[in-house]
Amino acid sequence: MSSFTKLLTVTKITARRWRIEKAFTYYIKKEGGQSITVPKNFTTDFASVPRIFWIIFPPDGSYTQSAVLHDWLYFAQFTTRRYADRIFLESMKVLKVGWLKRRTLWLAVRIGGWKPWNMHKRRKMKILFLIPLLFLGCAVTAHIKNDKVHLTGYGAEKVEYYPDGKIKSLSKHSPFELPKLELDN
Repeated sequence: MSSFTKLLTVTKITARRWRIEKAFTYYIKKEGGQSITVPKNFTTDFASVPRIFWIIFPPDGSYTQSAVLHDWLYFAQFTTRRYADRIFLESMKVLKVGWLKRRTLWLAVRIGGWKPWNMHKRRKMKILFLIPLLFLGCAVTAHIKNDKVHLTGYGAEKVEYYPDGKIKSLSKHSPFELPKLELDN
């Protein structure tokens, strides 16, 4: 049977952000003992409901722990978006959220969840791009601006990496040679 292991324990860090103080695990009903653990210190906004709907669906309610689990699934992306949304629906049933409310919230994430899902996907892609640079021995600093990763430092003077995977330019500057790449748009 599906279940949460602990109650949700959070600390408010801003007007709309909360930090998880104790990790909790959700056991999935039909997946042969599979579980998902939301780690301590993960931050969430609870349910990402547009303000106009707060009178009906406030950001926190009987579905709050499910919303945090869903936020973690979107952030970590170790499953598909459809499956993350299905777990959201199932976990609300575990919390005894009414049928109409849980179906409405589930439908809302199915319709509007693509935007945060893609935002986290781009963030994850940027991080994965930076990992090989560590193995090259480059002393590199990185910052993200306008959906581009800008790298500067020892090993790469300037790299602009776009979310679609293209490298706009790469200037070489190091004791080892980095090839100059210029890709057409």
